[in-house]
This record gives sequence, structure tokens and C-alpha cells, in this order.
Amino acid sequence: MAQPETRPESRDERRTPTSREQQAEQRRNQLIDIALDLFSEKGVDGATIKEIAAQADVAQGLVYHYFDSKEALLLAVIERHGPFAPLRVLLAQAFSQPIHEGLHTLAHGVYRIMSERKKLLRIVLHEAMLRPEMRQILLGVRAQLMTTVGAYLDTRIAQGELRSHNTEVTMHTLAVTIGSLVLAGFPPDPFLDDLVDTLLNGISAVPTHGVQPDDTQTKTNA
Repeated sequence: MAQPETRPESRDERRTPTSREQQAEQRRNQLIDIALDLFSEKGVDGATIKEIAAQADVAQGLVYHYFDSKEALLLAVIERHGPFAPLRVLLAQAFSQPIHEGLHTLAHGVYRIMSERKKLLRIVLHEAMLRPEMRQILLGVRAQLMTTVGAYLDTRIAQGELRSHNTEVTMHTLAVTIGSLVLAGFPPDPFLDDLVDTLLNGISAVPTHGVQPDDTQTKTNA
């Protein structure tokens, strides 16, 4: 299964679409949105093209006109409802703030983006357990997210606001925690702010990266 990707618009795509093209795009989006609901409710295998067509009040053949398979429709769902566009807007906002404020903005913004896409999140996680090709898509989406957010953290490291560290661990900690909160239906406060503060400040009372010297050994050597 091919992975959804972001590509630059061609000159033809930037022209004003005709009324017929606009109607076709609206119909395509309608089918995608119906598929999102059914896939979330029944799973990809449980939902049928017949059901999607019936809810859209169109013939099954029209669904296949836009999507040659249910897998292609699933990819379209991921592409249309994916998090990348709002995440870029969120990162632009976080970039304009000091790291402490910016990381809180990022965490709460990701919670909001995931909450708005809870159905998609449920679909992707469920299908990843059943379909090897879906797992590859999930890993691809994860890699894109890691690259996007990782650039933000790397910039903050370069500016001296964060110490050098494994940014993938930071991103994974945030992503898994936020995803768990969303799927469980838990509110972000106050847990999310505490998590961000813990990431920023650490949990060690010793202001070094090493192990605190043993008091007895220190006294012996004094």
C-alpha cells in the first residue's frame, strides 16, 4: 500500500477549478468523510463499499470511480484528515515563544489536534495491529511527525534553550502520553502541564548528568 505524501501543487492545480471539478471534489470529500465514520465504527474490514455508497446516496460504481479499492479510500482518509497542516501552524506559533511557553503550547495544541482526529487515530492504531501494510503507513506518518517536531527541538538546542539530548525520546514521550489521554477521554489539565514541566526540569535533584558521589567516599578522600 502506497503511503500518503505531501507534494507541491502544479500549475494546473493552482488554476481556478470549473464548477464540474468543484462538484467532483465535494463528492470525493463526502465519500472520504463517510468512510472515516464507518471505518472508525466498524473497522476497515467491517465497513463495505456498499454501505459507503448507500450513505452517500450514490451507486457503488461511483465510489470506485474515485477510489479503485477500499485501501485507496483508507489512504485518502489519512491524507484528508491527517495532522500535518494544523501541526505546521502550531509549530509556527510555538517558534515565536520562549521554549517553556512554546513547549506548553505545542503539547496542548497536539492534544487538540489529536482530539479533533480521534476517529482517525483509532482507525490507524487498530488497523496497524491487523495489517502489516498499515503498520508501515503508521511508521511513515510517525517519521514525518518526528522530523517536523524534531526540527523545532533541534532549533531550540542550537539556540541554547535546551541542552543536547535525544529529541526522539522527548517527542515519543509527549506523543504516546497525549495519544493515551485522548483515546481514554481524559482532559489535558493538569497532567499535561506537569509532564512538560518534568521534561523541561528533569526529575533529578542533582544538577549534573552523572551519579551523585557517595557521601562516605567523599569524606574518606577529604
